[in-house]
Amino acid sequence: ASTEIMLLGIAFVEIGIRLTIDSRLPSVGYQIKIQRILNDCFWMLCVLVLESNVVFFLVKKRGWAISTTDRIDLVAAIA
Repeated sequence: ASTEIMLLGIAFVEIGIRLTIDSRLPSVGYQIKIQRILNDCFWMLCVLVLESNVVFFLVKKRGWAISTTDRIDLVAAIA
């Protein structure tokens, strides 16, 4: 479980660093678009890390079947 907590912490640190750096970069059209794309990617990483932790918790701690959590993975992959 410590690995999942570490991954979650890394995701939040990356998002924080990205948001801090964005506020200090110049406002040029293409850079703003790239910044927005990078921010979206970081939020997507955060959601995937959270989803992975939820699935791990449900399987290991609550005893859910892998086939049930596969549906959660499918929804996360499509979204």
